[in-house]
Amino acid sequence: WAQVRQILSDNALLLQRVREEAERVLELLSELSTDEGWEMCRDENNVQTLYKHKEDSPCYYLQIRGEIEAPAFEVLAVINEIDLYTTWVTMLTHSDVILDISAYKRMIHMKFSMPAPVSWVISDRDMLLYGFGVDMMEEGRLAAVSHTPSEDHLQRMKDEFGFVPPEPENRIRMTAKVSGLVCTPISRTRTRVQVVTNVDPKVSLPYYLINTTTTKLAYIMFQKLNEQAMNLSAQYRERIDAEGSIYGDVREKLDRLFEAQRL
Repeated sequence: WAQVRQILSDNALLLQRVREEAERVLELLSELSTDEGWEMCRDENNVQTLYKHKEDSPCYYLQIRGEIEAPAFEVLAVINEIDLYTTWVTMLTHSDVILDISAYKRMIHMKFSMPAPVSWVISDRDMLLYGFGVDMMEEGRLAAVSHTPSEDHLQRMKDEFGFVPPEPENRIRMTAKVSGLVCTPISRTRTRVQVVTNVDPKVSLPYYLINTTTTKLAYIMFQKLNEQAMNLSAQYRERIDAEGSIYGDVREKLDRLFEAQRL
């Protein structure tokens, strides 16, 4: 028992991180498992946008779900290449992995700039996210989850990895309680995607206006994800083909899933 206690003590930070990640995934799956509490606000082009108001945030929780006309592999490639988000995410000017913990765990920093004339009243923003991927192939799906780390979480990242987050400088830091995505292959060429997100942009505007705007943006971003996955650029293809990338492992897992489900 002394040896067991020592092992647990030596890996306390890792165990805490794994426990919190499991809780985040279960929370995401719970939100996606039922329509209870969700209100439909848009149903267009086979993409549904729903919202929910919860007491822990003045901003809506949004759920976007629909089918993407591309294989799950391509969808996951778009989600995985963080620095290429600037090519398709609205108002995003910078996106980078600032702590690479493992192939499926990262700390991410994003910067946003508002277009004119919005920029006259809303200054630039940034956001810090802890993101991780989840292999749920036994259930026929994969998940990616991210959220703004708490001060306690950041302290543990510093203790475990020596990580010090960047300062927002002249930007206002937004927060995300959750930004999670679940991909479920329907066939070898079509993918069902479900997203749940809650982001507070930290702007001095009525929250009903913020909620209306973010609901519209959610639909637009789903459409952009669809377009990007359907037409992967050469930048994505080069990274997919690069030696030592994670894509070989992902493709093997998807192939096994297709064979098991006879897709």
